[in-house]
Amino acid sequence: MPASHHRQPARRQSVRNNKPTPITTLSEADKQHLLNDKFTVVNKVLDIPGPVLGRLLGGKSMDAMADPGQPFQETDVVMGRPLPFRRLIFAARSKNYCLVYFEHGGIAYGTAVALYRLSDPNVVPVWHARMRESGPSKTLSSLQSEISKGLYF
Repeated sequence: MPASHHRQPARRQSVRNNKPTPITTLSEADKQHLLNDKFTVVNKVLDIPGPVLGRLLGGKSMDAMADPGQPFQETDVVMGRPLPFRRLIFAARSKNYCLVYFEHGGIAYGTAVALYRLSDPNVVPVWHARMRESGPSKTLSSLQSEISKGLYF
C-alpha cells in the first residue's frame, strides 16, 4: 500500500469494548486550563453535564456512579444488591472544561480523574488518568496540586 494510503491510528479512540479508552497524556495547554481556569465544584452526579456522564460511563445509566458518601462496589466480591463500581468524589466545571474525580472499585480500588472539553454541541475527552498514590484529594485545589506534581498516570 502506498505511504499516502497509510492511516495514522486515531489519537483518541473513544470506546473499546464499551469502555472509554484512557487518554493518558495531558497536553500542556489543557493542563494550564485545568490548573488556572475558574471552576465551580459540584458534589452530585446529577449536576455533571449529561454528555460528560455519557462519555465517562460508556452509555450506562447515571446509576453506574454513586454520589459522594453513598455505597458503591469497592471490591470485586459482589454480595447483596448490585452497586455502582464508581463513586463521585467531586466534579468541577469551568466555561470550557468539566473535570470528574471519582473512586473506582473492583479488583483494584483507586481514584481516577477525567477531563472533558465542552465544545458545543460536543464533549471531547481530553484526559483520563489514575492516581499514583493512595487516598483521594478532598478539594479541587489539592487535586490541582497533585496533578501539577505529576501524581497521576
